[in-house]
Amino acid sequence: MDKTISEEEVHRRLLVCATYSYLLSAARHHGSLQTSYRIMASSWLLATFVAIGFLISADAILPFDHLLGVAIICILGIIGLFLLWYEDTFVQELLIDINVVEALRLESQNSWLPQLHHCFLHLHSKTNARVVKVVFFVGCKSILFTIMAIFLGIYFYKYNLHLMFITILACLLLNILSSHFMIGKAGKIQKLMEYLHRVDEKQW
Repeated sequence: MDKTISEEEVHRRLLVCATYSYLLSAARHHGSLQTSYRIMASSWLLATFVAIGFLISADAILPFDHLLGVAIICILGIIGLFLLWYEDTFVQELLIDINVVEALRLESQNSWLPQLHHCFLHLHSKTNARVVKVVFFVGCKSILFTIMAIFLGIYFYKYNLHLMFITILACLLLNILSSHFMIGKAGKIQKLMEYLHRVDEKQW
């Protein structure tokens, strides 16, 4: 049996290898971006704590009550964390999954390629990395929501007890709704990978 490969097939395989290598490189790039976003989120949370501590310890540097100033800093911190979460857990994760889908297609069409992404799907079904990432961002955001609820509660306590309770409940409700939104977005990506894993199992 003649096992020689035609020149046209050699060129095709070289093109497939180049495409496959590019997909691997792109996935690593987006993965490193995710790591940098989580580092930025930790730094952002720490900077928010520093700003809150400075504002509490300083004397009358704002033209309004410092308790409201702390709440404003918490809001800015929450917005920053939300944007970093969106880039990390949603945008970059989708870009990685796009690379995985295309690489899976190449691996299915070319059995001589290393089946790295098929192994990735199998490992993905055994781990909960996305859940850990979501818990990280939800936890950071919830800390700031809690601080904001406490300081706003103290501020409004001076005026009306009922207003204090309403403010605290509103902050807690916003935290729950935003957490539900973040978990829901991550769940959509999780369902996509689970679907790919089921399709992959049927093919094998």
